Amino acid sequence: MVFKPPFGGWGIDVSYSIFQNTWSLSPHLGVGVLMFRILFFKYLVFKPPFGGWGSQNLIIMTIILFGPPGCGKGTQSALIADKYKLKHISTGDILRNEMELKTELGLAAKSYVAGGKLVPDDVIIDMLMQAIKTIEINQNGFLLDGFPRTIAQAEALEMKLAERNKQTNLLIDMQVNEEELVKRMLIRGELTGRTDDNAETIKKRLQVYSELTYPVKTYYQNLNKCVSINGLGEINEIFKTICTEIDKHTK
Repeated sequence: MVFKPPFGGWGIDVSYSIFQNTWSLSPHLGVGVLMFRILFFKYLVFKPPFGGWGSQNLIIMTIILFGPPGCGKGTQSALIADKYKLKHISTGDILRNEMELKTELGLAAKSYVAGGKLVPDDVIIDMLMQAIKTIEINQNGFLLDGFPRTIAQAEALEMKLAERNKQTNLLIDMQVNEEELVKRMLIRGELTGRTDDNAETIKKRLQVYSELTYPVKTYYQNLNKCVSINGLGEINEIFKTICTEIDKHTK
């Protein structure tokens, strides 16, 4: 109904006839009708349905914010997602939400998280793929926070993106020394009550990061898609540095 053309179609003869008749009445009116036709075709007739012509076509960029727990990924992710209109996907936030709701995924993940271990790859990958399907029409792609955390996850991500003729644009490695990381997480634990921000679990998480997650950086270095930045300093200064790198690698 919305797209049914009047006058037997949107043929050029009809368009020209309308333009001629209105021009004879008033040049300004004629131009107005012509502009209306152009805008109508651009924004109504050819406007894609909600969600686009398949959500994969809406993905313009995929950025990975990488670094050890406590480096400030969450803070910077909010700023980046807002500036570049990206869907922020934090596997940590999703898992904590699932645990609070006591879903099947949450219950399965709880023992791993509490012990400072990584949740199995298949669980995380399935969760991420579900999140990717929820991209909205006004978003330009994804900002991944806390994923991938293993080489297997990185390979799975690139395979899924390749199926959509897409690829990761950039991995941004936020570097912060271990002493500062421990201090930040202990303070965060006191303020938020996060059960995984205690001395014993923090030590385990940093060890797991070093052994299993840090090699992901090398994976993306080999693809020439990795930059490292200093994660210490003022939030806005760190953000400006991140934006410079994103702009440089997504033009």
